[in-house]
Amino acid sequence: MERRVSTVGKVVPHVEAKIVNERSEIRATRQVVKSVSADIRSCWDIGKIPRRPRKRIDADGWMHTGDLGTIDQDGYGKIVGRLKELVIRGGENISPAEIEEFLAHRLPEVEMAQIVGVPDEKYGEELCACIKLRDGQELSEDELRRSLPW
Repeated sequence: MERRVSTVGKVVPHVEAKIVNERSEIRATRQVVKSVSADIRSCWDIGKIPRRPRKRIDADGWMHTGDLGTIDQDGYGKIVGRLKELVIRGGENISPAEIEEFLAHRLPEVEMAQIVGVPDEKYGEELCACIKLRDGQELSEDELRRSLPW
């Protein structure tokens, strides 16, 4: 029971996860099929137009989440922090965790959200929201934008 409430669980069968150091050297790995998670239905640039976070997905197809984590000997993962706690957009410090919490706890359609910074020529960085909707729920990009308090 302790593992179920203190970890993010095990890697699902159709996804491979690995823990790497700053030089992308593998420290731990689980599962057999390499894939960007099928649970991520879309990635929207909140500030402008839809786009994929290209710099987060490397040439081999691995998505670098920027999370700091561990995977134990039984395959249970734990997120312990982030490489970068803030996105700096046009000189403004933005906390991805605050936006993720808002999306996941205030919008009934959203099961989980991951906010990442993506490069932007004008602002330096822009926000990109990767959102997993609850089963049977729908939420268009326009509906999402209208629900945001900013």
